[in-house]
Formats: sequence, structure tokens, C-alpha cells
Amino acid sequence: MLEVEARRYPSPEALADGLGGSVSISTVLIPQGCTDGFTEAYYGRPEHLLDAEAQRACSAWSLVEPAVIDRFTRELAGDLLDGTWDARHGALRTLPCYEGSLVLLVAEP
Repeated sequence: MLEVEARRYPSPEALADGLGGSVSISTVLIPQGCTDGFTEAYYGRPEHLLDAEAQRACSAWSLVEPAVIDRFTRELAGDLLDGTWDARHGALRTLPCYEGSLVLLVAEP
């Protein structure tokens, strides 16, 4: 999913070049309880990614083949059920914030 998103957007540096002037680029931390509904908002609550409504709320899911979504959902459900996800990524559940792909660009002439 993140690969699909990455292909949709230019890099922050390319945006800064296009904006011109003095540009600052800052990371935007994603809080644990973020309710925005984009994929990274569920970094510590992966169960939400199994919800078809949550998937439809994020535009990136519309760019993924249905078979890929089905496989992802099936594999994530299995990993959550047998503890694999928590063994690999469970520490994300306790992070107050996550440094993902969100950035803020501020341009001044």
C-alpha cells in the first residue's frame, strides 16, 4: 500500500524545487489515536485495516487490485490471529506517535 502511495506523489524535494524560494520540510508525527483514516493512521491499530469501510475511506486502496486487497486482508487477519503481527510489530501499539511519510512543506519567496 505504501508503495502505491509513494508512486502517486512527487518527493518533498521535487515539490520544494517546484515551489522555489526558501522551503522548509518538516516531518509530521502521526498520533496513536489518529482518526483521519489514511493507511499510516492505523500503525498501532492494524485491526482497522481489515475493515472494508476503512479501506474504502483511503483513496490509495482504490488503486490496488481486488485480488491484492483480498490477499492482504487474509494474511493480516491470520497474522493478527496467530500473534505473528504482534511478534514482529507489536511495539507500534505502544508508540504515542509514529514518524511515517507525512511531511509539511512551507515555502517563502
